[in-house]
Amino acid sequence: MLKKIVFQPGINKEGTNYSAEGGWYNSDKIRFRKGRPEKIGGWTQQSADTFLGVCRKLHNWMTLDSENYLGIGTDSKVYVEYGTTFYDITPSYDYSKGTSPGPSFLTADLGGLVTNVTINITDGDIAAKGWKAGDVARISSPFVSGEGGPAPFEYVHIASVDGSGDPDVLTATASTGRAYFKSTIQSHFQNADVSPTAERIPKAIVTDAPTTSTTGGPVAVHNGSSNVLIRQDDHACGEGDYVTFLQLGAAVPVGVSLANSDFTVPTGFRVVRSLDADNYEIDIGSTAATTKTGTLVGTLSSSGTSLVITTSDNDWDLLATPFWVKIEDEYLKINSVSGTTSPFTLTLSGSGDRAQFGSTAEEHTSASVNEVKFICDGDTYLLHDINSGPAIFTEVTGWGRGSWGEGAWDESILPGDSSTSGVRIWSVDNYGEDLVLCPRDGVPYYWDASEKKGSGGIINTSPASSADTKITVGVPNAQAVPLSSIGGPSDPGYSYSNESEGIAASSHVPTKVRQMMVFPQSKMLIAFGCADRGGNFNPMLVRWSSDKYPGSWDPLDIDNPGTTSFMPLTVGSEIIAAARAKMEILIWTDAAVYRMAWSGGTTYFSFGVLSHNISIAGPLAYTVAGDKIYWMGDRNFYVYDGTITIIPCTVLDYVFSDFNYSQRQLSFAAPNPAFSEVIFFYCTADSETIDRYVTYNYEEAVWAIGSMDRTSWSDSGLRENPLATRIISSDDNTSKLYEHEIGTNDVDIATGISMGMESFIESSYFDIEDGDRFSFISRIIPDVQFTSGGTSASNDMTIEIKKKDFPNQDVEEVSASSSSVTRSTTQDYVRVRGRQASVKFSTDEEDVDWRLGDSRIDIRPDGRR
Repeated sequence: MLKKIVFQPGINKEGTNYSAEGGWYNSDKIRFRKGRPEKIGGWTQQSADTFLGVCRKLHNWMTLDSENYLGIGTDSKVYVEYGTTFYDITPSYDYSKGTSPGPSFLTADLGGLVTNVTINITDGDIAAKGWKAGDVARISSPFVSGEGGPAPFEYVHIASVDGSGDPDVLTATASTGRAYFKSTIQSHFQNADVSPTAERIPKAIVTDAPTTSTTGGPVAVHNGSSNVLIRQDDHACGEGDYVTFLQLGAAVPVGVSLANSDFTVPTGFRVVRSLDADNYEIDIGSTAATTKTGTLVGTLSSSGTSLVITTSDNDWDLLATPFWVKIEDEYLKINSVSGTTSPFTLTLSGSGDRAQFGSTAEEHTSASVNEVKFICDGDTYLLHDINSGPAIFTEVTGWGRGSWGEGAWDESILPGDSSTSGVRIWSVDNYGEDLVLCPRDGVPYYWDASEKKGSGGIINTSPASSADTKITVGVPNAQAVPLSSIGGPSDPGYSYSNESEGIAASSHVPTKVRQMMVFPQSKMLIAFGCADRGGNFNPMLVRWSSDKYPGSWDPLDIDNPGTTSFMPLTVGSEIIAAARAKMEILIWTDAAVYRMAWSGGTTYFSFGVLSHNISIAGPLAYTVAGDKIYWMGDRNFYVYDGTITIIPCTVLDYVFSDFNYSQRQLSFAAPNPAFSEVIFFYCTADSETIDRYVTYNYEEAVWAIGSMDRTSWSDSGLRENPLATRIISSDDNTSKLYEHEIGTNDVDIATGISMGMESFIESSYFDIEDGDRFSFISRIIPDVQFTSGGTSASNDMTIEIKKKDFPNQDVEEVSASSSSVTRSTTQDYVRVRGRQASVKFSTDEEDVDWRLGDSRIDIRPDGRR
């Protein structure tokens, strides 16, 4: 007899494959619409270009000029995408020092060819701020949209520093000090809204650097490697950070088979090793090939002071001593050479010549021995991005390393060490048409949209002469700036300057913020988990800025009395996440869920506990869809629509029994409103990257499951289709942006070429007469709607009928039961005999889209056994 294959919509894995009879049990890349399963939409590359880092945050917005921007926050960089181009706006590392780090404010206008640059140092001593002769000051005039005019950065070379007076004085090198690195001379004026700032960029100088003509310079290369040693006092670079050469101190010599162009790359280079406070290595991607090389004879112990090498370079004895070699990862200082032909004996003066430049003394056997050549002596400068963050979570250990301690008391930890912080997650939001952004547990920044394009966007668009090839062409010059630099000490609108109290002017922007967003009804910036006015971090503190100025965070601001305030939450030990919806904000702590609502008046916000003991999987595990907030907890899924409700889930055990709780910070929720869906992406138990998703259709209350490697998602409604990011190469630290719900295909991760997408749905096992008889299936009559692709002769879908004789039988038989179905197939004959059977519909061909109807099978009783 013919029997319809009709199953309940949604995937149900809460029971066994047999007990879930009458439903669908497994799927990948399908959705349910109007109760029927269908293949999800495909995706294409939004751009063939890659960007650096693993993206955890996408933010789409429109400017007043209707320019459609996308903010992209990765563990390594921050970009703004516009017109498929990625603009690097990553903030620079703050090399200022003292009790008030950050840019210094100019106390006088700087225009024309003026060489004296006066800045205010709130420490009271310019040396405490770190300034010294040879530094470069990056002068800029930060502003807020509508509150000033754009002023790109100008670089000024500092010849001398005078901290004897008030204000302190930085003096530029006469005539050549202004417009350094081929930037453009700008006029930097103070007005009622802005005060220009000076940001310190140190010169690459090492106090004890080699100084002979053959070994001078802060850059060192060696044969057969693209790793380059950089010597710079107090560099603050950690592994995974990025640095960009602004200028080489001297042209790269011919003898190392590298050119200036190998170093002057505007995208910068990744730090591969942070050796100590004064030395680090970067990978420039190009390999030096002509420095001297040899092979170690025998074994050099970790304390040895003499080594023998064999080499085809028979003039090692002509090298001026001392010189340096690299053996594997260790640098050694050689003081003498014995022999005139190979083999040579290289001798150190003692064990102190081992482990040079912060490397570690190790035992070496038959390893390569490579001469280290120092180059680029002179005024070499590198622009250091802020320290990168971890792409995956690493357990925080050590006394005083948690939320409340907030002090890396182990001073041996180098900058950027992943053990000191969680996953790098950015808060990104609009302040008008501009952008406010903050790395989790980091410093807040501001980016003005008008600085993205035009000649002010980069420095030195093309070298004026061959001598300028030592300067990097196209360095981004529109980076985000510290929020604390918006305004200045003479501007009470942006900073606290209550003169009657005699307190030095300061913006009081929190120096550390866990999450940040804009409350649109009042245009206040809100920090969730942040440093208080005294700089002490409180993971339960909520603070908000002035309703007029994003840089004003002090309640005593004489222009904004009372508009800035704070509220410490009391239930829990730390804020995990916050989500904005309509006129309220949900705040999750590790012990409760709070509601923060606008109340107006003099209190501005009201706070109340909605529920205790409601968890959230991670800081990104929520999304807003259909005016409700959905999120993934530690063991349930929730929705908030005025009250908090647990969402009934038919795949709950499937998700949380194979969930990597140690990487819960990576989990994120994504809206897909065109299909009334919320998608939760997460890591399975054995994975440290996202590899699976679960989808909830909130209109039909059904669930679907599948596999997909995405790291972030955006569906703001401002673009035609959702956007998502994906890791392309962990080795190269690159990712790509994809446009989803377009076409029917996958994209080859290596080539970017369109390819077929694998999708399937599989039913639970079913039987007849409660399984006390065998059944025989002889024919299938498919009801499949192919909505695109293929021809009548192509195999658009495979239908497999699996059978078992007993529920606990391990082996599923599928032989002689697979059907190749096309759009013209009316029926197909199969031979399946068993007590239970299941059916699976799958496709993996290119340009195929499908939706299931009510297929039928010809099934009859086949006796007992």
